[in-house]
Amino acid sequence: MLKYIVIAAIVAVSPLSVMSSLSYASTDRYPADFSEMDTNKDGVLTWDEFHAYYPELSKDAYDGADTQNDGRVTPEEWKAFVNKPR
Repeated sequence: MLKYIVIAAIVAVSPLSVMSSLSYASTDRYPADFSEMDTNKDGVLTWDEFHAYYPELSKDAYDGADTQNDGRVTPEEWKAFVNKPR
Protein backbone atom coordinates (compact mmCIF):
# COMPACT_ATOMS: atom_id res chain seq x y z
CA MET A 1 0.00 0.00 0.00
CA LEU A 2 2.79 2.41 0.90
CA LYS A 3 4.37 1.70 -2.48
CA TYR A 4 1.21 2.93 -4.24
CA ILE A 5 1.07 6.07 -2.10
CA VAL A 6 4.67 6.92 -2.97
CA ILE A 7 4.03 6.32 -6.67
CA ALA A 8 0.89 8.48 -6.54
CA ALA A 9 2.83 11.27 -4.84
CA ILE A 10 5.57 11.15 -7.48
CA VAL A 11 3.03 11.22 -10.28
CA ALA A 12 1.22 14.16 -8.66
CA VAL A 13 4.42 16.20 -8.23
CA SER A 14 5.97 15.43 -11.63
CA PRO A 15 3.89 17.94 -13.62
CA LEU A 16 4.99 20.69 -11.24
CA SER A 17 8.65 20.09 -12.01
CA VAL A 18 7.94 20.02 -15.74
CA MET A 19 5.94 23.25 -15.52
CA SER A 20 8.74 25.01 -13.67
CA SER A 21 11.29 23.96 -16.27
CA LEU A 22 9.02 25.17 -19.08
CA SER A 23 8.31 28.52 -17.47
CA TYR A 24 10.20 31.49 -18.74
CA ALA A 25 12.33 31.73 -15.69
CA SER A 26 13.80 34.84 -14.29
CA THR A 27 17.47 35.31 -13.59
CA ASP A 28 19.38 37.39 -11.08
CA ARG A 29 20.03 39.95 -13.79
CA TYR A 30 16.40 40.01 -14.96
CA PRO A 31 14.34 38.88 -11.95
CA ALA A 32 10.88 39.46 -13.40
CA ASP A 33 9.13 36.43 -14.84
CA PHE A 34 7.73 36.81 -18.37
CA SER A 35 4.17 36.13 -17.25
CA GLU A 36 4.44 38.86 -14.60
CA MET A 37 5.63 41.43 -17.13
CA ASP A 38 2.97 40.51 -19.70
CA THR A 39 0.35 42.51 -17.86
CA ASN A 40 -2.36 42.27 -20.54
CA LYS A 41 -1.71 38.51 -20.93
CA ASP A 42 -1.53 38.59 -24.73
CA GLY A 43 1.58 36.40 -24.82
CA VAL A 44 4.07 39.10 -25.88
CA LEU A 45 5.90 41.97 -24.20
CA THR A 46 5.54 45.47 -25.50
CA TRP A 47 8.08 48.20 -24.82
CA ASP A 48 5.70 49.69 -22.21
CA GLU A 49 5.38 46.38 -20.34
CA PHE A 50 9.14 45.82 -20.44
CA HIS A 51 9.89 49.40 -19.37
CA ALA A 52 7.44 49.17 -16.45
CA TYR A 53 9.58 46.40 -14.93
CA TYR A 54 12.97 47.67 -16.02
CA PRO A 55 12.78 51.49 -16.18
CA GLU A 56 16.56 51.71 -15.91
CA LEU A 57 17.05 49.83 -19.18
CA SER A 58 17.08 51.54 -22.54
CA LYS A 59 15.00 50.84 -25.61
CA ASP A 60 18.18 49.31 -27.05
CA ALA A 61 17.98 46.56 -24.42
CA TYR A 62 14.37 45.85 -25.38
CA ASP A 63 15.30 45.84 -29.06
CA GLY A 64 18.07 43.35 -28.24
CA ALA A 65 15.46 40.97 -26.88
CA ASP A 66 13.17 41.54 -29.89
CA THR A 67 15.15 39.40 -32.33
CA GLN A 68 12.31 39.29 -34.87
CA ASN A 69 12.26 43.11 -34.96
CA ASP A 70 8.48 43.18 -34.84
CA GLY A 71 8.08 45.42 -31.80
CA ARG A 72 7.05 42.51 -29.57
CA VAL A 73 9.07 40.13 -27.42
CA THR A 74 7.79 36.56 -27.37
CA PRO A 75 8.40 34.16 -24.48
CA GLU A 76 11.02 32.39 -26.59
CA GLU A 77 12.81 35.66 -27.36
CA TRP A 78 12.73 36.60 -23.68
CA LYS A 79 14.13 33.24 -22.61
CA ALA A 80 16.97 33.54 -25.13
CA PHE A 81 17.64 37.12 -24.01
CA VAL A 82 17.88 36.35 -20.28
CA ASN A 83 20.04 33.28 -20.90
CA LYS A 84 22.37 35.03 -23.34
CA PRO A 85 25.94 35.20 -22.00
CA ARG A 86 27.02 38.75 -21.26
